[in-house]
Amino acid sequence: MILFLILVLCSLGDLLLNHRFQIGDCIEKGLQSCGSLLLCMGGWYAILIPFIHTNIESITKILSILPFDSSIIVGSILAPDMGATPIIQTLTLHHSLIAYSGVLLTSTLGCFISFQLPIFTSQVSKGVYPVLMKGFVKGIIALGIVMLPIAWILQILNPFLNTLPIAVVTILLALSLRFAANQTIKVLSIFANIIRMISYGLFFFLAISFFIELPFVSKDAAMEICYVVLKMSIVITGSLVLCKLIQRFATKALSNFAQRLGMNEASLMGLFLHVLLLLLCSLYLIIWMRKVNNVMQRSLFQEHIVI
Repeated sequence: MILFLILVLCSLGDLLLNHRFQIGDCIEKGLQSCGSLLLCMGGWYAILIPFIHTNIESITKILSILPFDSSIIVGSILAPDMGATPIIQTLTLHHSLIAYSGVLLTSTLGCFISFQLPIFTSQVSKGVYPVLMKGFVKGIIALGIVMLPIAWILQILNPFLNTLPIAVVTILLALSLRFAANQTIKVLSIFANIIRMISYGLFFFLAISFFIELPFVSKDAAMEICYVVLKMSIVITGSLVLCKLIQRFATKALSNFAQRLGMNEASLMGLFLHVLLLLLCSLYLIIWMRKVNNVMQRSLFQEHIVI
């Protein structure tokens, strides 16, 4: 996070210097992303998630009629930062299902449905829409193929029934893409528009709640999502600055490497930033785990001395 803050400060400084180094527009673009992110995420976070938490017992009873575990549904439609993992922990007590639905499924399919789909569909032009949808279908098929053996490796409860929904969706999408690609893209486009309309409708009530008290809108969650979106915008701004610096000082190397991989430069930059963020998150996690281990070791040593 400190790296991105430094890059944001560089962009802000260039803005004060009248775009002398041509990175001042990055902070403007990054702050503009606040609106898109809040529009797509705000209502889900401040209205839908508190509603699920409040009515968790009723929802559990309704979902109990399904032949598979209800955590599969929640993990398939909600991202981890949308509160999916705590909800799944209340729906199931099996650790393997919590790991499968509350970590893996929410981070992939749930993140796609509640986060990536409404944001991407609101940003791309109509000409790119069919290509985007086709890529989404192939990604879901690949995800389904990977998630099925993972369920057996984790030894989740009733692996056949609990993986049946994902298997059915994967097979149907694969057959549809093979024999009716255009119709499949149209159906997925309709589904994406429905998700986007729901996001906009929830945001409408969120915006009203800042002026009129609405009992079904959580004020704490609303302020929290504003804070989260601002942090995400800082990361986006820092990423844009980093991309511009790489394009300026390593244009030839970037172009050659992209040609070897059979990718365009924009895709390669996206891949590079994704790997960089994963490495930074993993490094932070390793440092945090070392601190936890040191605390545990000290407490065990003190306990040993007391005994």
